[in-house]
Amino acid sequence: MPWINESCKNCGICINKCPENAIEVKNNKLVINQDKCTKCGKCLSLCPVQAIRPNSENPSLRKNKNRRG
Repeated sequence: MPWINESCKNCGICINKCPENAIEVKNNKLVINQDKCTKCGKCLSLCPVQAIRPNSENPSLRKNKNRRG
């Protein structure tokens, strides 16, 4: 699943382009609702600052993976 990193400028371009309406504003930040996201990847190419990244680049998931292993 994609995620939104700290470089997000809250421009909102991705909100209107997500076909599943999975990108939402919570606590004044854009987040991807993982229950709605279908992993289509459209948001990854839309972000002008490349703040939407694949899960493989999510540092919090790498930390959790290392703890389990």
